[in-house]
Amino acid sequence: MKTLYSILKLIVLTLLLSSNILAEPPAKSERSKINLYIDAGTFVVVNSVFVNLEVHITSSQSEKMHLYVRGACGSVGTMLGGSGTSSNDGGASILALTLLTGEANHHFDTSAGICQIDGMVLPFIDLGYRFQKPEGGLVFRGKVGILGVGVGLGFAF
Repeated sequence: MKTLYSILKLIVLTLLLSSNILAEPPAKSERSKINLYIDAGTFVVVNSVFVNLEVHITSSQSEKMHLYVRGACGSVGTMLGGSGTSSNDGGASILALTLLTGEANHHFDTSAGICQIDGMVLPFIDLGYRFQKPEGGLVFRGKVGILGVGVGLGFAF
């Protein structure tokens, strides 16, 4: 009886392990690995323009959430006085994580990280909409965040 029980355990264990070994992983879509785009934003008196580079880190198993690391360089300026001239233009950089949610071409875009403007380090948050095909191509962003309401245009490859 003890031998029969041992053989039965061995058969069940073998079947369980072999089903995991023989099972194929779910097919994943080809996702663009690099996004390069320019975005601009304004809060009327504060204007910003950035060149952004995002690199894909990982995606959820459901392929509905995608995480990118984002680096950006640009400038932030303020409009002071009635002359319409820009003053206090300063170099700026952003280091953030970007989370895209959604399927196919339409995504909710969330970025959070830090922004360095003329030596000051500030929190950075962007929320918006992104049109981006999974396999690459045109990227369009509409956003609202710490540096204003704006749009972005670029390419994913």
